[in-house]
Amino acid sequence: MGIFAISFAIGPEGDRERRLASLVQKIETEAVGVPWTGTDSFYVIESDKTGIDLAYFLFRGSDLRSSGDRLLVLDLNTRDYVTHGAIPQPRHLKTLIERCQIVP
Repeated sequence: MGIFAISFAIGPEGDRERRLASLVQKIETEAVGVPWTGTDSFYVIESDKTGIDLAYFLFRGSDLRSSGDRLLVLDLNTRDYVTHGAIPQPRHLKTLIERCQIVP
């Protein structure tokens, strides 16, 4: 069981509201217990899946598009992360995550 931060951006093309609703539904379905949703486009959930499986479940199981939509799933326990879509500054993201320290 892991704790995951999920961040996403829905691109402007097509039916944004439908794509957003399908992703939110998948996040809420996958969450063990109640997800934390204190800000737009950011969730913290507990899941039985691995980060890779969770990202695949969310991206492929929703109506997100590989062109325009972006998804980041970060395992808060291990600092492993998975992205889908065109993530800006991927090397900078990797460097920042690698510099994070996990505090018990």
